[in-house]
Amino acid sequence: MAPHRVLEGFDIDIRFCLIGMMVITWGMIDHLISQLVIILYHKCDGKNTKYCQKRGMPRTQLKRKLTFLNEIFNSPVLSKYKTNGLSILSKTDKLSGVRDSIIHGALLDETKELFRFKKYLFNKLAKLENIPKSNDFEYTHHDLVKYQKEMMALAESLLNLLDGLHNEFQ
Repeated sequence: MAPHRVLEGFDIDIRFCLIGMMVITWGMIDHLISQLVIILYHKCDGKNTKYCQKRGMPRTQLKRKLTFLNEIFNSPVLSKYKTNGLSILSKTDKLSGVRDSIIHGALLDETKELFRFKKYLFNKLAKLENIPKSNDFEYTHHDLVKYQKEMMALAESLLNLLDGLHNEFQ
């Protein structure tokens, strides 16, 4: 099979490139969120948050990082950054759902206009013999472009926030 093919008169590589760009951009966002956690934990008394007193510094899961960051952005130490920080967390949470449906979903079908993904949703008590629930997600070419732009804007906002925090809390 040739590395470049055309499907129904539409260049399929462009749509898959958009998904690839989203994957790479999300990797950058995840890295920046981790850097934010590290800086706030060590430089802004993050060790003393209720979250960290109970669980330690969040290292892996995005949900845990966002919970910690939400708590610390609501602390007096970061009052200057609260509005921007909470806005960034909200956007991260929203876009993580899009990212998860694409990254953890299975591509069921694609046409010139649409990608369809299925993502199985397991609960904590799921057993092998249980049939998991699933969700189908559909994204048009324009959806993918829109989400990629939002992810790039989020990454830029994170970089600016990190730069400000680094300058203030060296």
